[in-house]
Formats: sequence, structure tokens, C-alpha cells
Amino acid sequence: MPTVRQVLAAAKRKVTPTAKERKEMQKVIDEAVAVTRDVIKPLGLGYTLAGSFIRDTWMPDKKEFEIFILFPEGKTRDQLERTGLNAGKEIVKRLGGVHTIAYAEHPYVRAKAGGFDIDIVPCYKLK
Repeated sequence: MPTVRQVLAAAKRKVTPTAKERKEMQKVIDEAVAVTRDVIKPLGLGYTLAGSFIRDTWMPDKKEFEIFILFPEGKTRDQLERTGLNAGKEIVKRLGGVHTIAYAEHPYVRAKAGGFDIDIVPCYKLK
């Protein structure tokens, strides 16, 4: 019968990403960031990354992250939604992925690209 330590060690191996998985995730994020910058730079917008990978709490079977596109407070809700969705769709297109429009408090782009789930969410940049 395995000891508690052996069970915990086996569980840890199952949920801890390998160096190869970390490198793969970082490569996808780096590409997504580069594309995001290219798409939003002409719009004068910023971005921030979020999700479990950024906090280093992700698990190998959850290959996902979020990109928040930051709009100045002066933009209307319609501008945020329309421009944000268009930017998100363009990012996904350039990444060679597919997308759907999902809804929380407002619409955002949910994508699959390179085997990863990416949410691209327009939001206001608040002080």
C-alpha cells in the first residue's frame, strides 16, 4: 500500500506542468501578445494578460489564458464592444484559430488557437 507521501508525490506529478508544457504555453502566449500588439497599436489601446498561467497556478490539462484589451474610460460602451470584438476577431484570425462570441456582462471573443483556449475581453482601463 502506498504511503501518503507517495500518493501526494504522484498527484503532484499529474498536476504540475512539465518544462516542455511550460515552454509550449509560453510560445503560444508570446505569439498571441505579438499579434495583439500589432492589432491594437493603431487603435491606441493597451492590453494585459490574465489567467492561471500568469499566476503560475495552471494545470497541464487547462491550456487557457485571457487577454484584456484596455480602453480609455472616455470610450462609449458601444465603441468598447464593437472595436473590442473586431480586434479580438482579427487577433484570432492572425493566430489561425477559430472563435465564437461569448457573453458575460458584455460580449467578448472566445477562441481556440494552437490547441489553447484564449478569451479576448474588451474592458475599461481604470485608475
